[in-house]
Amino acid sequence: MEDLILRIGNFLYFAGGMLGTSLFLANCSTNSSRPLMDEVSDRGKLIIGTDAGYEPFTFIEDGQIVGYDPDILALVVNELGVQLEMQELPFEGLLPALMSQKVDLVAAGFKITPERAQKFAFTLPVAVDGTALMKRKGDERIETLEDLSGKVVGVLIDSNSATAIAEFDAELKASGQDGIGQIKEFKSNAEEYLALSNGQIDAVTAGQINLAEVISKRPDEYELLGSIGERNFVGWMVRPENKAFRDVLNQALQKLFESGDLARLQEKWFGFTMDLPTTGYLPAGAH
Repeated sequence: MEDLILRIGNFLYFAGGMLGTSLFLANCSTNSSRPLMDEVSDRGKLIIGTDAGYEPFTFIEDGQIVGYDPDILALVVNELGVQLEMQELPFEGLLPALMSQKVDLVAAGFKITPERAQKFAFTLPVAVDGTALMKRKGDERIETLEDLSGKVVGVLIDSNSATAIAEFDAELKASGQDGIGQIKEFKSNAEEYLALSNGQIDAVTAGQINLAEVISKRPDEYELLGSIGERNFVGWMVRPENKAFRDVLNQALQKLFESGDLARLQEKWFGFTMDLPTTGYLPAGAH
């Protein structure tokens, strides 16, 4: 009898535990499936993660985060009826912050690539950009891209430029050259520009628009070496489960396309306008 009572007690204990676990998971599922737009509306603000060291897309001026992306976002949140909160984070910390729900979306010059589009949901493109290399002004050791063989090149961790320079290195080696001597990673663009100035590296690779802006402000210090890889569309990213919210953002961006406001901001920050698609911009297998 005592053995029977013990078995019944164990059954009830584990059954209760399973029920509690089921209720907990159901509650988590309900909370996680709540539309992000509802959460944004309730809190009254849209939280953006950005790396404010990528002029003219996003940078610090007079203690404020300014640039092309912040200007577009200001118009978008006005359309959504909420406030804008921008959180400056290290570039390599942006995607972890997005996935851990510390920010609602990231806007930091991310190019729309097949690999990223399979992990995150991209908005409509807000720009198109390529990858370029910059050297110290007057460095006669490096006249062409092929002269990077045996040299040290700086790159931002986990960036499109990192992929592009690795592919270019492989091309150099395939052509019978030694390839790049070292690809040195940095946590910010500012760090790699400083390393270039100090002679710690021989060249840096970054977005073409960004490097053009840097050179325009410091023409006696830097010069453009050339471009590598392909040009890609640039967009903002949300979590893959928030595609409905991505659609809300796209509706707001579509209005900026149609009103000419996006072209006006491109002229303001880049000095030219861009031909951007509103359909068919996502690679196969994208969210």
